[in-house]
Amino acid sequence: MGKNVLGVFNYDEEAVIAVQQLKSEGYHIDEISFVINHDGFKDTLETRTGAAVDIINQEETIFQKIKNIFSHDPYTNNFEEKLAGLGLPENKAIIYASELEAGKILMLVGSDYQFDAKGEKTLAESETFGHDKTPHL
Repeated sequence: MGKNVLGVFNYDEEAVIAVQQLKSEGYHIDEISFVINHDGFKDTLETRTGAAVDIINQEETIFQKIKNIFSHDPYTNNFEEKLAGLGLPENKAIIYASELEAGKILMLVGSDYQFDAKGEKTLAESETFGHDKTPHL
C-alpha cells in the first residue's frame, strides 16, 4: 500500500496534537506513522502517540556511493529514494525530501484514505496538517 504525507511539523508537540485529532476522527494508530531524519523526536513521538517512527538519514551505503559514481546525475538525494522506499509516490518523495532534510517531522497515512468505499472524499491530498497545528482544509 502506498502512503501519503498528512502533515509536516517543526516540533514533536505539533505532531502529537495532530495524532490526537486523527484518533478522535476514527483513525487507528497503526495507520499513522512518522518519518524523521534524526532521533531527537523519536522517543516522544513513540511514547506519546504510539505510532511507528522511521528514522532515515543521508548516510550512503557502499552500494549507493558506487551507484552515484556511475550516475549521470551528480547529486542524488537519498531522502527521495528512502521516502519512495517507504511507500510515497516518487513525485511526492521529491517534494517532501527537502522538508525532511530541513529536520521536519513527516506524518504519513495509507493512501487509501483519500476516498472511502463509496468514492466519497474522506481526506484529500491537499488536506494536510501544517506548522500552525490546524488542518488545512
